[in-house]
Amino acid sequence: MLNKKAISIVAGLATAASLAIAGPAAFASTSLTAGGSSFAGGMLTACAASWSHSGDSVTYTGNSSGTGRTNFAGGSYDFGAADAPYSSGAPSDLVYVPLVAGPVAVGFNVPGVANLNLTPSVLGGILSGSITKWNATAIKNLNKSARLPNASIVVVYRNTTSGTTQNVTKYLSQTTSGQGWTENSAFGSGGGFTGSGSVGKAASIDVVNYVDGNSYTIGYADLKDTLSAHLHFAAIQNGHGQYVKPTVATAGKFLKNQASNVGSNGLVSFDYTADVAGAYNLDLVTYGLAHNTTSAKGATVKAFFSYVINSCSPSKATGLGYVALPGAIKTKALALVRTIK
Repeated sequence: MLNKKAISIVAGLATAASLAIAGPAAFASTSLTAGGSSFAGGMLTACAASWSHSGDSVTYTGNSSGTGRTNFAGGSYDFGAADAPYSSGAPSDLVYVPLVAGPVAVGFNVPGVANLNLTPSVLGGILSGSITKWNATAIKNLNKSARLPNASIVVVYRNTTSGTTQNVTKYLSQTTSGQGWTENSAFGSGGGFTGSGSVGKAASIDVVNYVDGNSYTIGYADLKDTLSAHLHFAAIQNGHGQYVKPTVATAGKFLKNQASNVGSNGLVSFDYTADVAGAYNLDLVTYGLAHNTTSAKGATVKAFFSYVINSCSPSKATGLGYVALPGAIKTKALALVRTIK
């Protein structure tokens, strides 16, 4: 018969053996590979770096919304991020989750000019290539004190399937008339000028770097990258008739106004013509792409999305030039997170 000491040793050995067998499964960490929206790249990489969850990790590559949609649908991304929804090819078990929002800044590089007022119509004319000189009458009339040169405007645009582009073209389709703008993730297909004298770049940061390094250029990108490069950016006339620059506060005013426009699927139908005093109207929401039927890493994706919405974005978004989700959009986003499997 075993004495108490022997029984204790045997029990301890049995427990150790069971842990050795169960250990890899019980204590294994999960690594998520993800990517997409370059607009939200600054926010999502910051959240990935600060996330602490049972040893789990996230590698996020900010390339383009189109890449995020394609790679998530193809299975090479555990989750994707996009600033616009699928037009085709979406997984049958797709769930969109709003993650973060922010303004699209229109950065420019004109020597001697630090401030620039633009109406949506004049911005549309510049980006469509119908306004070709910096001292064009349409621009001069809005900027009477600026020394605008007789230099050709160089439009710098996203040459990938970009959610930022899709939101810019949608904005211009709503706020201009007679210019031919239509919502599209391809700049040229939406009405943008892609001919000789324009420059296409793959990601938001590439647009910013090119504008920063080349005079007489103008392009659109997320506020974070624009601020990091110390670019000047335009004040755009809003629905209240005010010329407003993109900031977290001015974008937040517009986004709060749009909170009632979030659908049951999580997508926000923006009214870019909204009359909101002090608001900057050219904004977007970045959506996480996940599965709502059981997937191998669904629980980890759910945990990361919850962290982004509840903790990371509220604490980090303002400092990075983004806007944490306002009320009704956040409520809908968290409800959708709970459907991820």
